[in-house]
Amino acid sequence: GQPFLRLSQPIVTEKGCLKCHGHQGYVVGDIRGGIGVSVPMSSYLIYEQEEIKKLSISHILIFCVGILGIFLGFGKLDDYFSQRVAAEMKHEHAARRMEELLAALPVCIVVIDYETRKILDVNPQALAVFGCSRETLVGKTCTDYICPAKASDCPIIDQGLTLDKSERQVITHTGELVPVLKTGIITRIDSRKVLLECFIDITDKKRAEKELLEKEKLRVVLEMAGGVCHEFNQPLQIITGYCELLEKDGTLEKESEDFIRIIRQEVAKMGELTRNLRSITTYE
Repeated sequence: GQPFLRLSQPIVTEKGCLKCHGHQGYVVGDIRGGIGVSVPMSSYLIYEQEEIKKLSISHILIFCVGILGIFLGFGKLDDYFSQRVAAEMKHEHAARRMEELLAALPVCIVVIDYETRKILDVNPQALAVFGCSRETLVGKTCTDYICPAKASDCPIIDQGLTLDKSERQVITHTGELVPVLKTGIITRIDSRKVLLECFIDITDKKRAEKELLEKEKLRVVLEMAGGVCHEFNQPLQIITGYCELLEKDGTLEKESEDFIRIIRQEVAKMGELTRNLRSITTYE
């Protein structure tokens, strides 16, 4: 009743066997008999069961550890993705707040890439000055659209100047030059080196300064005119006085009296002219 491993093989007559067994009537290929081997399997089966038990336990442990690792990995991934989503939402919120802030600021703002000199962003106030849409400017080289400087002659990047409320000019979409008060700052946005230009349109200020200068010039001219009128009045009064004295002198001939009367009339006209000039010496 014990398990055995048996192996039986036939003994086949070969040519070399005939030297000894040829007299027995065997020929090549005949079966002369057989040989068998029996090995008891009890010890091997016991070892096999033990190995199967060990492998089963080890595989079960590996499976449990794998399941635990998967759950822990999913937990870590969930935390990672939660933090990533929270960071992205925070970044998006900050970017949205920055855009709202740029849009609400009462100054014109242009963001330019320091290396390529391409326009990255423009706020609505700057678009109103340039007279075009955001899509028209973003991605374009600043010197081709908004800056009158040459491509390799940027006051800040190439010349190294510091623009802090400096009077400059920008180009509108129609090619018109607009005077501005500009401040340029080199900074970084999202690890990118950029040139941040802030400016305000001073067209009205320049127009007011020009009008004020014209008024000042006119005021000086009118003051000079008033002084000239005053200087004219003195000799005119003297001429008028002498003409009156001559008219009262009864020894003059009629022709001379006519000449004096003409002189008085012309002096009166000149006096009226100087009075009119003096009346407009105040400019509102």
